[in-house]
Amino acid sequence: MFWLFSQRSYTPSISGGFGVNAEEGFEITVEQITYENIDPKVRNTIMVGLCIAMLAACFDGTIVGTIGTIVAQDLGGLELYAWMATAYMLCETIMIPVAGKLSDLYGRKPLFLIGLGLFTGGSVLAGMSMNMEFFIVCRAIQGLGGGILRGGGILAGTAAQQQSTAEQD
Repeated sequence: MFWLFSQRSYTPSISGGFGVNAEEGFEITVEQITYENIDPKVRNTIMVGLCIAMLAACFDGTIVGTIGTIVAQDLGGLELYAWMATAYMLCETIMIPVAGKLSDLYGRKPLFLIGLGLFTGGSVLAGMSMNMEFFIVCRAIQGLGGGILRGGGILAGTAAQQQSTAEQD
C-alpha cells in the first residue's frame, strides 16, 4: 500500500526470478517512503491539503462563536449556549494526543481521513439539527474530528520540518 502520510509505509517492488523450485523462489525488495523520495509536487499538494483541512477546523470555531447566540435562540436552547463551544473544545483537546498515538500505530493518512470524515459528518449533522441537545452532540463529533485533524497536521508539519532540517545539515 502507498500511504503518503505514514513513516512506516512501504511500497513493495518485486525483482528476481519466479522459479517454481523452492530454492530459486523470488526476491521482494521494500522501499520506505520518506521525505526525500516523494516528488516535491506531491509533497506540496499534501501540505496544502493538510492546511486547508486545519483551516476549516479553525474557521468552524470562529463562525460558531460569532453566530452562536442566534443558533441557540433558533434551536430554543439559549441556556445551553456555553456547551456549543465547550463540547467542541473539550473533545478536540482530548483527541489531539490520542490522535498522535493512533497515528504512530496506524499511520497518518488513515487517521487523517477518519478525522476529516468525523468533522464533515458532524458539520452536516449540526446543520440538520432541530434542537440544541442534538446540536451539542454534533459539535462534540466535530470536535473529535477537529482534534484528529489538528493532531495529524501538527505531526505532519513536525515531520516535514525535521526532514528539511536534516537535509540542510
